[in-house]
Amino acid sequence: MFGRTIKQQLRIIAIAPLLMVILIVAIFLLKDSLQFIDDDLDKRGGEICAQAVALSEFYFYTGDIEKLTEIAEKLLQVEILTSIRFINKDKVEWVGRAKNNKYADTKKYSIPVFSGVDIDDFMPINNVNSPQNVLGYVEVELSQENVYSRRKAVYLKSITVASLAMLTGLFLSYFFGRKLTRSIANLFETSSKIEKRDFKRRCLENGSGELLHFQKMFNKMAGSLQRNEEQLQAEIDQTIKTLNQTIEELAIKDRDLDETREKTLKLVREKAIADERSRIMKDIHDGIGGQLMASLSLIEKEEKSTVRENIHSILSDCLGDFRLIINSLNVHANTLSILLADYKYSLSKKIENLDIELDWTMEDFAESVVLTPQQGLHLLRILQEAFTNILKHSGATSIGFHIYEQNERAVIVIEDNGKFLLCDADNMGYGLMNMKSRAQELGAELDISQSKLGGCRIIIVIPFPSTV
Repeated sequence: MFGRTIKQQLRIIAIAPLLMVILIVAIFLLKDSLQFIDDDLDKRGGEICAQAVALSEFYFYTGDIEKLTEIAEKLLQVEILTSIRFINKDKVEWVGRAKNNKYADTKKYSIPVFSGVDIDDFMPINNVNSPQNVLGYVEVELSQENVYSRRKAVYLKSITVASLAMLTGLFLSYFFGRKLTRSIANLFETSSKIEKRDFKRRCLENGSGELLHFQKMFNKMAGSLQRNEEQLQAEIDQTIKTLNQTIEELAIKDRDLDETREKTLKLVREKAIADERSRIMKDIHDGIGGQLMASLSLIEKEEKSTVRENIHSILSDCLGDFRLIINSLNVHANTLSILLADYKYSLSKKIENLDIELDWTMEDFAESVVLTPQQGLHLLRILQEAFTNILKHSGATSIGFHIYEQNERAVIVIEDNGKFLLCDADNMGYGLMNMKSRAQELGAELDISQSKLGGCRIIIVIPFPSTV
């Protein structure tokens, strides 16, 4: 029913009453004009009838039809009159005359002719105090062509006046209301933008009076809303930032907890393994170790012979291997320094009767390098193979053993002054192949070359697996 925008609604509110007033005034004016036209026709008809009565009263009384005919023809010359009839009191037509009128729409008027006075009496015929008798009737018909023409003119004039009034009202309404409609439309547009969260939008302060005051108050409220929105957004951003930090901290703590749990489980597993290894070591030491020692003691009581010496040598080597394995499995002595110290102790017993000088140096960093039992066994086997070759085949009188740190790696150098027997890759002995294989399992680098002293020079480079 009403427009969708405020501007349209204001225009409808301003124009609709104006149009209604114009329409009502036009209707009343038109009705009065039409009524005036009808009344004017009735007045004209009454005048013609009165004139006909005045002219024909005497001749009605005397019954002179010829004179009535003459009167009828004279009256018929009146432009608006289309027909006239004189009828006696018995309803018999005495005279009837009519024009050839192309307009068939007429209006009929009829008036009686009275008489009750003497011929010479010139008193008014409508005097109510005189006795009157009906002599006959005068009947006339008037054309309504002029009425229609006048009505048409009235319609045209009414429409023209109403249209001019309407156009004038529309122009004045637009001229005087455009500032108001623009101001309110701008308010509505600004409120629509703010509703879409464009809080920086402000309306133009182009009104006047109370409207201007309202625009200023609206802009103040929009500014307050913008500040509240910015403050709320800042609080939301800060809350989100804090929440993200909390989530990150929880994630870090969760990772730390997972790492701690993994470490705990690993320690529990390692403790269980260490306990089981200790039990096995004890059983092996008390069982096999005790039997080897007992066998070695028994063979030493036998008389010297080649068989005795061979058995004694074999049992000694078995006991050495047994001690080597036991040392590598000792979870309480798994650092590089302790492992090598134990090996040095067992090595010293072998070379003390061979007249070989041992130069052994080891830096303090070895105390912090931790090896797993498998890594320790590989390293001890490499050292065992190297010293066995030197003691049995090189004829050396001096052996150097040095260990130092270089680029977070442990470097072990073994060299002697004996003979150097170079074996190429295609004809490498079983011992050297075993050393290469174990170095690869250890993750170490192994290099065998001739020493400046003339003998063999073995370099073992071990990356730090972990520290205490």
